[in-house]
Amino acid sequence: MSLILMQERRIAENRPVLPNIDEEFQILVQQTANPSCIMIQPLEYVNVIHNLEKEMCDVYNNLKSGLDSNIQEGSLCAVRHKTCWYRAHVDKVLDSESVSVKLLDYGSVSLVSSTDIKPLKESFTKVPFVGFCCKISGIAAKHGDWNVEDCLQTRVLIDHKKLFAQIKGIHLNQSSIGGIILELQLFDLNSMTGNKVDIGEVLIQNGCAIREKQKI
Repeated sequence: MSLILMQERRIAENRPVLPNIDEEFQILVQQTANPSCIMIQPLEYVNVIHNLEKEMCDVYNNLKSGLDSNIQEGSLCAVRHKTCWYRAHVDKVLDSESVSVKLLDYGSVSLVSSTDIKPLKESFTKVPFVGFCCKISGIAAKHGDWNVEDCLQTRVLIDHKKLFAQIKGIHLNQSSIGGIILELQLFDLNSMTGNKVDIGEVLIQNGCAIREKQKI
């Protein structure tokens, strides 16, 4: 088995246990590209990951910089952004100076300098990789793709927020962390009434989306 396949299987196996379909849980939205591409963490792991990354900073900031010969496509690695270090998976070594990685606890893809990447120590793999890519359930773009206004309104509604979620489906996708995309119904709390607000319904009401079966 190739290193790439071996590590992808390892990532898929080292994931949090997901709630059952329709069972409510809480998430933190880390990054939003559009309603069909949202990066989240289960809320119960947010502090765990924060503490882990503090430990990684203590270890990796004291190491000598430079591209390690053990870094290759498929490797688990630690990558630096400013003074912080994050767990990642090497997608592609582009050249001697740059590497494309997936951030395992955030779900996103990043381009990093070869001076800012090191092999991931085994002790930092004990905590599950908690970044998930998801889409909002039951809605679609009006004309085949999300426009800039749709994306901006979605970010205003959910970016960097703690939300309630229910899994409505799990879809295989080899380009995503762990090989899956979660289809989620998302809810925020109305600060005035305390009632839950369905994010998908808000996007429909605001003219940013239509119900999926109504796609034209």
